[in-house]
Amino acid sequence: MSKFELLKHETSSEVVEHTYIIQDDKGKIVYKEWVNDSGKVIDSTLRDKDGYEIDDPELYDQVIEFIDKLS
Repeated sequence: MSKFELLKHETSSEVVEHTYIIQDDKGKIVYKEWVNDSGKVIDSTLRDKDGYEIDDPELYDQVIEFIDKLS
């Protein structure tokens, strides 16, 4: 069972930028990924609600798993 709740998802630009605002038991998390026309993620960030980068590989993997299950 996932502890995340999707709050917002935006898509824009030629290189597609996906912005996911999700929430876990500690608060809101902003995950952004940039996808090229081949569908490959070329960059991504994980930040807290104040815009500070989150350097937590385990949390990053959990977020990616959650996002992958949405599609």
